[in-house]
Amino acid sequence: MLVIEEGRASIRAAVFSSSLDEKASVTVPAGADIRASYEKVFEALSRFRSFSAVIVSLPPSAVRMNIVKVPISDKKKLDATLPFEAKDLFAEDAGDLILEGLPLADGRALVAAAEKAAIKERVGALSALGAEPSWIGSCLFSKAIILGKLTNKRSALVDDESIVVADGGRPVFFKFLKDATDLKLSLAAMKEDGVEADEFFVLNDAFKDALASHGKEFRNASGIKVENASLLAMAEHYKRGVKDSINFMRDGLLESEGGTPEGRQIKVSFALIAALALLWAGYSALRYKSMSLEAASLKGSIRESYSRLFPGETRLSDPSHQLLARTKGLKDEKVIISDGVDLPGALKAVAKASEGLAIRVHELKATRGRLTARGEAPSFEKAEAFRDSLSKVFFTGVAVTDLKSSASGGVTFNLSASMEER
Repeated sequence: MLVIEEGRASIRAAVFSSSLDEKASVTVPAGADIRASYEKVFEALSRFRSFSAVIVSLPPSAVRMNIVKVPISDKKKLDATLPFEAKDLFAEDAGDLILEGLPLADGRALVAAAEKAAIKERVGALSALGAEPSWIGSCLFSKAIILGKLTNKRSALVDDESIVVADGGRPVFFKFLKDATDLKLSLAAMKEDGVEADEFFVLNDAFKDALASHGKEFRNASGIKVENASLLAMAEHYKRGVKDSINFMRDGLLESEGGTPEGRQIKVSFALIAALALLWAGYSALRYKSMSLEAASLKGSIRESYSRLFPGETRLSDPSHQLLARTKGLKDEKVIISDGVDLPGALKAVAKASEGLAIRVHELKATRGRLTARGEAPSFEKAEAFRDSLSKVFFTGVAVTDLKSSASGGVTFNLSASMEER
């Protein structure tokens, strides 16, 4: 098996036997041209003629993540619901993303996304080298295997790029780490979600000082070979089976021009649906004529009822529309009375908290005592200062999640906060 892990600055690759013995490994610089980088990997491992499987771990910048609370523990059912929820989870158009779900412990689920263009680029690069990927995902989601070899308690594994929490081998939390601020935010998120770890294990020295500064005791992951540990974890995960893991090789990216039998069956199903739609359109046309007569009678009844309800109104150009307008007005008043959320106060609090921080809020929602927002800050520190400022005025339980670097040089984030209802 060939396992390729794309990091922030370099690409590591290793070849493993069927018994998971490492046969060879190589590290090359990560460049903008992924095909050129893969060529360097294959040149260094040229003594291996072919591979039974080629596994690719995407770089942290190519994977977007969000953790949601859902009462779904079956991965297939979770994946089926993702297209309907993606518009609220990620800034990108859902049609440009491949979405994957992973049920976690405590009624929570991880939603991971990768751009289709990025996956197709890697498929094309490997195809040009005479190889086809068997699995494209992230080693982040395989590191729980390493924890399973160390303990059965709820524990965290921290290495130079991520923190992973597992409970009895079952994953409960994932986060890429870029610096100590990311680690601090991850520890806060773990506490907020109720998934704090009982033990911390480290694979290298990258975040030892940061853990110690936050009062976290930790141990070295003794017995685990640090070099290429994440590559071995992916190889072992693949050998066990990846049907219940994050796999961005879905959506027929390797489907041939003729298509698979399953693909053809789906196309036939859509054709049948289209035929049913045409039949329904014909039936609707026949019904339209009789319904027009019923509508005329109904309109007369509405006009008569409206006149009795509002005798002071003499101009009835369209009583149906006027009645709907009246109904909507009553509903709006009911919402204002029942929800009782001080929205102007919430907006003033957000404006005040962002003063001097250059915070840009792209989307803001408030309902039933809860405020959610999506925004952008110049730096991780400014995002954290924004959260702290919100906690001091008007809001309680403020949490900043999905904090990551943006193309403009700043950071993007999601915000969730509670506010008092009147």
